[in-house]
Amino acid sequence: MSTRRLAPILITLVFLATAATACNLPFINSEPSAETVASFTVASLTAMAANSGTEGFPTPTPEFIKPSAIPEAAPLSVAFVAPDGNAYYWNEYLNTPSQLTTTGDVHAAYVSPDGTLVALARSADETTYSLDVVNSDGTGLRTLITAEEFAAFPRPVDALSSIPNQVEWLPNSHVIVMNTRIVFEGPGYATGENLYLINADDGSVSAPITIADTWSFRYTISPDGSMVAISLPEGIEIFNLNGSTLKRKVLAYEFVNTASEYAWVASPVWSADSQTLAAAVPPKDPFTDSVEDSTVWRVSADGLSGEMTFSHKMTYSPGGFAFISPDLSKILYLTQPDPLANGQYALNLSNLDGTDAIEYAVGSFFAGPVAWSTDSTKFYYYDSDSGAYIGQQGQAPQLLPDFSNVRTVEWIDDSRFIGVSGPEGGWKLLLGTVDSPTGVIYSTLITSGSIVFTINR
Repeated sequence: MSTRRLAPILITLVFLATAATACNLPFINSEPSAETVASFTVASLTAMAANSGTEGFPTPTPEFIKPSAIPEAAPLSVAFVAPDGNAYYWNEYLNTPSQLTTTGDVHAAYVSPDGTLVALARSADETTYSLDVVNSDGTGLRTLITAEEFAAFPRPVDALSSIPNQVEWLPNSHVIVMNTRIVFEGPGYATGENLYLINADDGSVSAPITIADTWSFRYTISPDGSMVAISLPEGIEIFNLNGSTLKRKVLAYEFVNTASEYAWVASPVWSADSQTLAAAVPPKDPFTDSVEDSTVWRVSADGLSGEMTFSHKMTYSPGGFAFISPDLSKILYLTQPDPLANGQYALNLSNLDGTDAIEYAVGSFFAGPVAWSTDSTKFYYYDSDSGAYIGQQGQAPQLLPDFSNVRTVEWIDDSRFIGVSGPEGGWKLLLGTVDSPTGVIYSTLITSGSIVFTINR
């Protein structure tokens, strides 16, 4: 994973955000007033708020998407929100993190690819949000999207607000890619219809892509920054990020019964050359006794070719049930172990086509993070009974004693990774290195809240 997305969401947070409870509560009609819309400063959003489309938005040019050439060899940089609600920045040349805010209202911090900017999602009440950006040295704080501008984004009239959902930096740029989540009074999960591009250098905003007639989507940006895979409840579509014609629907699957109010959508992995994607798809009803096979697919980004590489009975988990390596050559997936053990799952390793499959480990890692190294040779996994491990094909698991109680992990390269441990004894942001002692980037005795981080990789 990279800085262009948040670290994997905790399973508990997934269930809180998508709890399956049907409510018929009276909703507050918070449709933006005419005065609010009229005073909207983001370019052409007046037209968008009026007709819930993208009419009036400027089509972004390649210069908008890539406003400046940023060196890819920028130092490792981390932005994170501590349990105190403030944003911090650290890079590999700093001894200790620097504190960027003191207001205690930051919910997420996103570091830019070159490590010079940090975008901040801020809210005092978890309903009304703004999106700010600050230089990583703590100077130059400015607002990119105000709370009033978020309120004018298109949404149902019975919704309370629109808030940031996925927020990532476009590769090698100072452009933020964002979609929104619609907040209702009561449980439920839905996304807004637009994909926004926000230029952090000049503050301009565009919505080149509108996903109509759907209540949930997530996006995955291609490594070269030219395309985006839009994952929907019944398939994956490819768009050019400059807003031009839809490539085509590259993968279709049946709607998955999640037994909740959120819709499952695929999490595809792009090849390094941005030409191919791979994705794992669960069966339409993953909770039946006689569950059908999950399937693994490899498709070309232009939609002209594709294949199902293999199928197998896999154990579905909202936090992930199959994990494809960055080079699309291997896959890790969960199954019930043989013989069946209560609360235990098998972590299986195979080639992407299902060959050379082995049961690599058995343990209590149904809700624990699984993550591949950037070179696809090693993987991290967490067993809640016995601890964290580094796995590798043909080698026994390597225990990581310093990574106890780690909830989220991202690899930096082929040997380094960052994780968050807690809350027992307080929260820590850890820097792990294969075959070397673990470093502590940040620690606090606070046991409430959590640490949420992004990296520029």
